[in-house]
Amino acid sequence: MLTVRAWGVRGAGALAAVALAGCGVFLGARAPVHPRPAAKKPAVSRSAKTPPASARPTPCPTWLVRDVKLASSVKLPVPTQQLAGFGAGHVGEATVKAWLGGSSQQSVREVLDDWRISGLSATQGSEALTLLTYRARHVFPFGRGNPGTALLLSLPGLSEAQRAEIAHDGLPTVPSTGPVQLTITVNTVVPPGTLAAELGAFLGDIHGDLGSLADSYPVAAPPPSGYVTYAGPTRPRDLAHVLQVGCAGEPVATIAPDVVSGAVVQVRYWSSTEANGISIGFAPGRVVVESETDAMTQVGWYAEPAITVPPLP
Repeated sequence: MLTVRAWGVRGAGALAAVALAGCGVFLGARAPVHPRPAAKKPAVSRSAKTPPASARPTPCPTWLVRDVKLASSVKLPVPTQQLAGFGAGHVGEATVKAWLGGSSQQSVREVLDDWRISGLSATQGSEALTLLTYRARHVFPFGRGNPGTALLLSLPGLSEAQRAEIAHDGLPTVPSTGPVQLTITVNTVVPPGTLAAELGAFLGDIHGDLGSLADSYPVAAPPPSGYVTYAGPTRPRDLAHVLQVGCAGEPVATIAPDVVSGAVVQVRYWSSTEANGISIGFAPGRVVVESETDAMTQVGWYAEPAITVPPLP
């Protein structure tokens, strides 16, 4: 489970798998984009192994039972923020320094000179960056279950150089206008320290185009008439059936991309269950459906004002 030092998110345990089935395509109102990396297999589930039949399930939290019932009864469509993302590219130290406004000859401290630093995050005008460590699945690349480090760049739009870099690596074309988040990851955990120190170690680890590149951006589409995933529609009432039996684990605090104040950023939510890379969860006033394969991610934030959750860590 992801550890996000910038927000203090920590995983709380494993969850039971839920059978999620269906057919269809996410964001059906939007024509497919090309080229598009082929999805190889579902992302690794963070669900625990199925407990023995003799094991006694733990009663589910009252708030979770209530929210699942609410999600099952919502009359869709409702206002929904939808995002898509793909991960198939690679990027190196010189390119990332350029994206941060510096050159390959500059030190990390020089590159960060014009950034306003706060902990392991920084801002420069309408751009923002965050460096974080993840301990299991999440953030990107999709489906990775090993510990690693991720650099998140939230941008108001892509420059021509960034757009060319993404196209060169075979990722689908990002919308010409609108915010986007670029995520670069490595499968190593850099030593803890200041942003400059950790970013320096991070850039050293991606020397030679070893960083995995992914993007995430909002998609303009009519609100969907159902809760949709890469595998097609999913029904919260299936989850409600499982809750009647009991929970095999507590809900887990995790994150997913969302649009906040016109920028794509990672937002916390409670994931109530996950299987085959599909997560159903809840945030204040919203139902969250996130699904991933090895090459793509899809997130829908469905508005439902009656949804309430405990404070997120």
